[in-house]
Amino acid sequence: DTAAWRTGIVTDENGCAKVTVKLPDNLTTWQGHAWAATTDFRYGEGTCKVTATKEMLLRPMLPSFLVEGDTIDIGAAVHNYTPSTVKTTARASVSEELRLLASQPDIPLELPAKSAQTTFWKLTAEKAGNAKISLSAAQDGVETMLPILPLASENALEFNTILSPQSPVREIAFEVPATALPQTPRLYADRGFDLHATIGSARDYLLKYPHKCNEQLSSRIIGILAAAKAGYALSKEETKTLMKAIALLEKRQKHNGSWAWFAEDKGELFFTCLAMRALLDAQDSGLSPNPQVINRGFTYLEGHVRSICKTSSTAHSKAKGDDDDDDDDDDDDDDYVQRITPRPPQEFRELNVDVAEILQQANRLKAPFLEAVYQTHPTLSVASLSKLCRILKMRNDDRWQTVHRLFAQYIDRNPDNWTAHIHLGPQTNSFWHGNMLETNAEYLLTQQQTAPDPSLTPLLLNYLMLNRSHDYAFGGTFPTAAILRTLSAFPESSRSHGTPLVRLELDGSAGQPTTSAPISPGHHTLKYTLSGNLSTCALARISWMEKGATATAHPSSQISITRTYRPISQRVKNELHVGDVMEVTLEVNLLNNQEYLRVSDPLLAGIDANDDNNMNTWYREMHDTTMEFYRRHANAGVITFYYPIQLRFSGRFTALPALAEPMYAPQFKATTQADTLTILP
Repeated sequence: DTAAWRTGIVTDENGCAKVTVKLPDNLTTWQGHAWAATTDFRYGEGTCKVTATKEMLLRPMLPSFLVEGDTIDIGAAVHNYTPSTVKTTARASVSEELRLLASQPDIPLELPAKSAQTTFWKLTAEKAGNAKISLSAAQDGVETMLPILPLASENALEFNTILSPQSPVREIAFEVPATALPQTPRLYADRGFDLHATIGSARDYLLKYPHKCNEQLSSRIIGILAAAKAGYALSKEETKTLMKAIALLEKRQKHNGSWAWFAEDKGELFFTCLAMRALLDAQDSGLSPNPQVINRGFTYLEGHVRSICKTSSTAHSKAKGDDDDDDDDDDDDDDYVQRITPRPPQEFRELNVDVAEILQQANRLKAPFLEAVYQTHPTLSVASLSKLCRILKMRNDDRWQTVHRLFAQYIDRNPDNWTAHIHLGPQTNSFWHGNMLETNAEYLLTQQQTAPDPSLTPLLLNYLMLNRSHDYAFGGTFPTAAILRTLSAFPESSRSHGTPLVRLELDGSAGQPTTSAPISPGHHTLKYTLSGNLSTCALARISWMEKGATATAHPSSQISITRTYRPISQRVKNELHVGDVMEVTLEVNLLNNQEYLRVSDPLLAGIDANDDNNMNTWYREMHDTTMEFYRRHANAGVITFYYPIQLRFSGRFTALPALAEPMYAPQFKATTQADTLTILP
């Protein structure tokens, strides 16, 4: 900031000038610059520093947040910069979320000249919310908001069921415990899936998704823009959110034009293709991503194309001899195709299809590379076969029918529950091409765009809908974006049923409950009755909050996690005091190998965490209330994560349970117990 700018100042006969400046109300150090020139062309300059302060100054000592039930000694350092002794009163007032304990809100102070004194108030966090704290002394004061996190655990029951003309009625019995906090139990129930509503809800899930690796950024952009094409226009704020995601994705491009999962890793074809699809979709939607970024991405992908063709092309040139005249360089694509016999490993073959899809989207796909990709089609996964089939169809290449015939062997119809799904196909070493939901979404999109099957489509949709959660997420950002692309491709006339397909009754009531309504503790029965002749998937979720953090750990069938706090530097043995240093250790035990593991550890309110270098993690982020760790591949066994903390406030603090989960298989998540630390002054 520039506080003042003065020109045309004339000095006196001694070369001195005095300038009076009123500084802004910022307590900081300002740097002054002066430049001078004489009439005989002599020049000079000088600098000085000025600290803006107050005669009486209050500096608050507050944490960035608290957890419901925490007790803490908050403080204020009151400074007297005057030459005289000052008597004053330090006052504290808090909103209803907090309660002052023991000490009086008004504390008399006597500060000698040029001195400072710190005073403390003990308070407890009574309930969750945004608390207001006001501190004042002499002529200074501060008012700030302090977030109070809830000390409560959410519990939920979820039910997905298929209703069909053969089985038109389903009853679900469930229990809401008496320990549920008042007004927190809620019933969410839909009345048969509606494509339009599903698109809107899945879009909202992507808009609010908190994490930001390159896959998640790309998937969010792809899914949100697909929903926009289906009629869910972006508001101004949503457009800003999307533009920020696009800008961050552009910023994370590597110098060679590629992208990685996180910025620190080496660029890869898969993440590059995903990011390029997001940027091309943004370009098609008129959002104007940086064209230089897109061009660098194409340079990287087309470099890969050349590397695939280079070996065979060179071998062909040597076989013909070096004395060919220049006219041979003008062979058409068909002749060049005959020279290409690439044999990349299985995962590379899958990635070649991704590259071909991006190049086709921009009309940059050349016949030789497409031929190389087509040669590998008998070994491709169903997800890649689906993409290849669409590419061939878009190019009016009749070989799409050859590819399409391969799908029949992988389709599994289940008439008993009115679903159908397609298997993954040939085994692939690629994590991303082995996702069951993404595979079925890709196949359904291909079926819609090549050879629609009215008898199979509703069964495939039912399968996808059985795998949604209450917020219409489908196992993470990546499959959710793929499913949104597919659902948005359906004709507008088929996206909404217009009227509910299911009649709901709660506890035998004649009227229908709303799709999201409060519910009381106790035993309940929810009854679904199908209306009409269409099969549909219905979902119900009952959630409630219970007071207190969990006292026991909750492992899953695949993962368990423990958390320990170990003193590193301690003033008094067997006691924790302000200023001590501790190490937080998180041990994750994996039964099997896991891909894309996330560990999230809620911080204690009374500490400062240090984002120290941790060689056991692939990527880490420190947030205001959590420390996040990410590992791309984790082998079965025990993995240890750790970070140091320094104790900054006295009081009693609760750390909410830590979480370990495969990011794309959250059903295997595990949590620790909650922990409480008492810190002495």
